Amino acid sequence: MTKPTVALPLLLLLTACTSPQPAGRIAFSSDRDGNAELYIINANGTGLERLTFSSSADTSPAWSPDGQHIAYNQDFEGNVDVCVMHTDGPATNLTGWPGAEGSPTWSPDGTYIAFASDRSGNLEIYSIAADGTAPQNLTNHPASDATPSWSPDGDRITFASDREGTLDIYVLNIDTGTVDRLTTGAGADMGPAWSPDARRIAFSSDGDGDHEIYLMNADGTGLVQLTDNLVHDVDPSWSPDGRYLSFTHDPPQNADIHIITIEGVLLAPLIDHPALDFGASWGR
Repeated sequence: MTKPTVALPLLLLLTACTSPQPAGRIAFSSDRDGNAELYIINANGTGLERLTFSSSADTSPAWSPDGQHIAYNQDFEGNVDVCVMHTDGPATNLTGWPGAEGSPTWSPDGTYIAFASDRSGNLEIYSIAADGTAPQNLTNHPASDATPSWSPDGDRITFASDREGTLDIYVLNIDTGTVDRLTTGAGADMGPAWSPDARRIAFSSDGDGDHEIYLMNADGTGLVQLTDNLVHDVDPSWSPDGRYLSFTHDPPQNADIHIITIEGVLLAPLIDHPALDFGASWGR
């Protein structure tokens, strides 16, 4: 990716003056109070609020399309389930399987949740109704399929899989069941996330030695590297207007939540705290 020729402070100033500032709410996990719990914060860095108060580890939040609910992972002594909570109410366990189930993502109409599960013996992509009924295996492959992301048009789910030996990004057509491979690089590609207009996919890859954030078109073309750091950048999540991405910077040392424009301009850190803050999801 071509390096900017304008000094970074000036570039940030120009961006702040000419671009709308990030809006919406960001859910994330943090261990600042002992174990991993869910928090939300406004995209401008104000209004920090703790959502969960449990003895388990609560991670991988995912906002519902209407911004009223959050699906997430709850890990109690190694038994990982998918739960759903209202932002001001109690949580409901949707899966209850005695194994690993996680990385939830909502269908665009909010009626279904896709997630990864090992209930068949290896990780597969499943869907389940938002009320916990009608679980369905969507991928059914002997490889490990994980970190699904449901497209805004509702027709496709992108996910990471090692079915060709290394972790790459694939896309599933829900109606036909066909799966296409989108990335073929030497590194591990993971954590795909659809843009709000369904035209692009963000993901992380360690093809240059450490994980960075990349963008590509929905068909796998037009690859662009957004971050270029000496530490890991993972877990991209799009702002509702498609102008920004949040991501986890520097796990597992001092993980924080950062924001970058889709042009590659890094904003001031959203969260800069000595605890581990990670796995953000951007909602309305």
